[in-house]
Amino acid sequence: MGWIKEIVGDRVLDPLFARVGILESDTTSIAIVQLDLCMIRATDTRILRQAVESRYGFPGSNVMVACSHNHAGPA
Repeated sequence: MGWIKEIVGDRVLDPLFARVGILESDTTSIAIVQLDLCMIRATDTRILRQAVESRYGFPGSNVMVACSHNHAGPA
């Protein structure tokens, strides 16, 4: 993806988190996944959605993945 470089960290300065919120109605459930990252690739989002669906039976199409755009975290 153009300017994105693979960078491997060798230490942890601050903890990074992944948070999940699930909203439910009588007929539908959606999940919002918030990651302390600068960005996430579409391929990684697709893998995450597939893993959630496979492991938990939660529809991957109902999972929104968002990043906090944290410049101190990895891409």
